[in-house]
Amino acid sequence: MKNLTLGLLAALALTVSTQAQVFGSVNRNAPTMTSSITFAESEATATISYKALNFAEGKFVERMKDANFRQFMNAQAKQQGLGSLSLPADMNIGGTDVAAGDYGVHFFASDEGHPILTLSKDGELIQWTLDGLQENETSRPRLVMNFVPAAKANEVDLHLHFGNLSMDIPVKPVAKDDDGEKEEV
Repeated sequence: MKNLTLGLLAALALTVSTQAQVFGSVNRNAPTMTSSITFAESEATATISYKALNFAEGKFVERMKDANFRQFMNAQAKQQGLGSLSLPADMNIGGTDVAAGDYGVHFFASDEGHPILTLSKDGELIQWTLDGLQENETSRPRLVMNFVPAAKANEVDLHLHFGNLSMDIPVKPVAKDDDGEKEEV
């Protein structure tokens, strides 16, 4: 009976129209945040815009251990995203080359219960499993995704923060040779 009730609740939740990957009424009025970075060498500006959802003050990461919640979260993420990422030039994000363009931003859940940062464009998905989230002394009640300066001048980190869990994903323009072709590393 419990599984039937959970299934019906999940089905009902999926039929409700949402503007973003929103979990509950606490996020109905979530602010939209925007962060951008202009790289000095290329003058290319990358911009991320997203709904700063509550995500249960970061406790949703713990809830991802539950298979029913993962299924619900993944269904939400397929329907709607959290925001967008605009890349005016090819970028390397967390070791993966991502072509210039506009992408949807989503969070899925892995089978192991880790959040998966996902970019979507034209039905294709680019994903990073966030199994590197670490506990942090600072707790943020709402999702934080912003660009922060990195050690090298032409690199930044995409900083992610859920409750007291955070991690940085390196972002840099894809290296090109004098002919504009990608350089082999």
